[in-house]
Amino acid sequence: MQDYLDLLVAESAKPLPDTYDRFFRAVQANGEPAVARQLSQLRTTVTADGTIATALRERADLEREITRLRYALAGGKTGEAAPTDLSRARTAAEQRLLAVDAKLAADPRYRTLDDAPATLAELRGALRPGEAFLKLTRLDRRIYGLVVTPDRTFVYHVADSEAATRAVETLGQQLRASIDGGLDVGKLVPFDEARAYTLFRLVAGPAATTLQASRSIVVDPAGPLETLPIGALVTRYDANAVRADPFDFSQTAFLARTASISNALSPRSFLVARSTPASRAQRAFIGFGQHSAPASATGVAALRPISVGYGCSVDYGRLASLSRTLKPISARELGIAAGALQVRDAQLLTGAAFTDTSVEARGDLDQYEVVHFATHGLTEGMWGCSKSPPALVTSFGDANSDGLLSFSEIAQLRLDANLVVLSACDTAAGVRDEGLARSAGQEEAGATLEGLVRAFLTANARAVLATYWQVSAEKESDEFIRAFYARARTGTMGEAMQDAQRALIAQPAYSHPFYWAPYFLVGDSSKTALTPASPLQSPRVAAK
Repeated sequence: MQDYLDLLVAESAKPLPDTYDRFFRAVQANGEPAVARQLSQLRTTVTADGTIATALRERADLEREITRLRYALAGGKTGEAAPTDLSRARTAAEQRLLAVDAKLAADPRYRTLDDAPATLAELRGALRPGEAFLKLTRLDRRIYGLVVTPDRTFVYHVADSEAATRAVETLGQQLRASIDGGLDVGKLVPFDEARAYTLFRLVAGPAATTLQASRSIVVDPAGPLETLPIGALVTRYDANAVRADPFDFSQTAFLARTASISNALSPRSFLVARSTPASRAQRAFIGFGQHSAPASATGVAALRPISVGYGCSVDYGRLASLSRTLKPISARELGIAAGALQVRDAQLLTGAAFTDTSVEARGDLDQYEVVHFATHGLTEGMWGCSKSPPALVTSFGDANSDGLLSFSEIAQLRLDANLVVLSACDTAAGVRDEGLARSAGQEEAGATLEGLVRAFLTANARAVLATYWQVSAEKESDEFIRAFYARARTGTMGEAMQDAQRALIAQPAYSHPFYWAPYFLVGDSSKTALTPASPLQSPRVAAK
C-alpha cells in the first residue's frame, strides 16, 4: 500500500486524469481493527431489527436468484422454462432488488453503517463553496494528506519515512501535553505555539494556503490529529514576538479563528450525514445528567457479576466504586443549554431519574431535536477485557441496571435528533493508561475515540458534540455552552462551534486551548440545532 501511495503522490506533480481518484480509493481501503470491530458490533445490533433483518434476507435471496438466472441464460440450460420467461424473471428480480436496496438506503440507522468507498465526484458535490475536506492516513512508515475542495485536490506526504512518522507523532504528543499535560495535578501549562505552527505546516502541506482561506474544514483525522483538535493548530507564528503574559493567547492565529471545523468518521459517513434530512421532531430539547452514585456494597453483593456488554462482566462493587469516584456534572449545564435555545419548561432528567434502563425504556426520544447528556464517558477496554464497549455513566436503576448506557444500547435508541451533546470528561478520548489499553487488546487508542459518537450517529443523530479531554465545571464552560446553543438555534452548528470558541479565545483568561479546544463536532455541521419551521409544520410543543 505504501509503495502504491508513494507512486501516486509522485505522480500528482503531473497528475493523470485518474491519479487523485486512485489515491482516494486506496486511502479509504486502509481500515483499522478497532473501527472494523465497532462497525461489526453495530451491524449486529442494527440488523437485529425485524424489518431490517427481513430486508437483508430478501436481498440475499434475490442476489442468489439473479445469479442463478444469469448462469441459466448464459449456459443455455433453461430446462422447461423458455428463455424469454427466464429473462423476464431476471428483470423482475433485479427490479425487486433495486426496491429492497432503496428501502435499506432509506433507513437512517442502516445508512450510517455504509462503509462503501466514496468517490471524489461525490465528495466534491457535497462540499459547499469555501469548504475543504482534509483526510489524513497513517500507515506503518508514512502519513499521507489529502485535501479536497469543490474545485481542487491535493495529495502529499505529511511524513515520508519511518523516522519522520515517529517525529510527527511525537510532535503531536508534545503539543497535546502543552494543552492538558498538567490536568492531573490541576495545573495549566504554557501552550507551545511554535509546535502548533510546525504541525500545521506539516499537516496542511501544499494545501496550507487553501486551508487558511477556507471558511469551513471537515477533518477525517489520523495520526497526530486522532486526539488533538486541528483548530488548536497555528497558521502564523513570530518566534521573536514577546509575550507579556505566558498564558494569554488571545492574539494567536489559531485555525479555529478563521474556519468552522467539524470531524468526519469517514468520507462515506460525511456524505450520509450531509444528505440526511433535518429532524422532524416536534420538541426542541431534552437533557440528562448529574448521575447519582449508589451506596457502597460489601460481601456477596459487591462480588455480584454484571454484564457490561459483549461478554465482559464486572463486579457490582467495582462499577459502584467508579460511579462514586466520578463527580456528577451539575444539572446547571442543562438549564443553561435549554435557556440559550429559548426552550421553556424543558425536560431535564437528573439524579435517580437518569438511569440506563429509564433512557432505554423511553419511547419518545425521537420527538426531540436536541438530546444533551451531561455525564462522564468510558472508553472501550475500560475494564481490561478486549470487548468491553464504550459507555456513558448513568445512575443505577432497577435490578437490570448496570449504571452504564453502553455502545450497543445507545445504537438501539430511536432518535430523530439534529444534535446529541456529550459534554463531559473523556467522552471520546482513548484509554490513557497504556498498560490497560494493551491488556484490553486496544493498541490504537485513537481509533476508539469515535465509539460513542458512532453509536449515536447510528441511532439517527445528524451531529454529535463531544470532548477530547476533561472540561472544567467553571465559568468558561458555561460560557461555551451558552454561546454555542444561542448561535445553533438559528445558525449552523459549525458556525455555533466557531462563535463559541472565538468568544473564549478573545478573553485572555480563557484563550489557552485547554478551555476552548476540547469540544469537537462530528457529522453534518451545516444544519441548525433546531430545524427551521416550514409554513406547513405544526408548532413545537412543550415537553411532557
